[in-house]
Amino acid sequence: MNAWYQVANEDQLPTPCLILFSERIERNLNQLIAVAGGADRLRPHVKTHKLEPIVRLKKTFGIDKFKAATIAEAEMVAVAGGQDCLLAYPLVGPNIQRLMQLMLKYPGTSFSGLIDNETCIEPIEQIARQFNLRARLWLDLNVGMNRTGIAPGPEAAQLYHRIANSPWLEAVGLHAYDGHHHQSDPQQMRAQVASSFAPVWKLQATLVADGLPRPKIAGGGTPSLIALAEYPEVELGSGTSVLWDAGQASLGPPM
Repeated sequence: MNAWYQVANEDQLPTPCLILFSERIERNLNQLIAVAGGADRLRPHVKTHKLEPIVRLKKTFGIDKFKAATIAEAEMVAVAGGQDCLLAYPLVGPNIQRLMQLMLKYPGTSFSGLIDNETCIEPIEQIARQFNLRARLWLDLNVGMNRTGIAPGPEAAQLYHRIANSPWLEAVGLHAYDGHHHQSDPQQMRAQVASSFAPVWKLQATLVADGLPRPKIAGGGTPSLIALAEYPEVELGSGTSVLWDAGQASLGPPM
């Protein structure tokens, strides 16, 4: 018997070409949903496949929230019928206007973006006013990746209040990506996740105590999926759980 990754009609395939084994993708999706405890817990990143057919397939499994790295990926999600798409990158420069244009072009998709500093708020407000739209924003938190985000704490709480109090902005929640977590031991991963996200839970509690609506929390990648799945409030961003690469086997053996 041939290995599962071999095809019977190799001589008929124009190469190079991309071949997707749908039964494997569907099995991975079933396992992903089982780990998460339900499709509604998931907000998978589409950057690892960038493929409309896979977004449509995810929808049939009940997944309707997504993350994207670029405007092109966000539009692909909308074309595929995704109901909710977070552009998981700080909303600056031309991308502000481009995201507003997507909001007008695809009203059936709820778009949102990230922000991590006070300087970026005014340009977003100005462009939102021009389009007569409210920009939906997540506060991007740095939980150790040290790439983007503001440290959870008083300054972050102040910035979240600034978003929430603007007539042209809507504060959606807190976003925290922990791509620096590559522990292969499940217990070590749990300990690292608990330590990194403790300030996030504290910030959420502070904002609720201040009288704001309870912020949603979106975070995590594929290696930390199992550990973060133990926190029922978190929208899980695992994206490499559908199409893997060679390195993922060492980054996440339990997966």
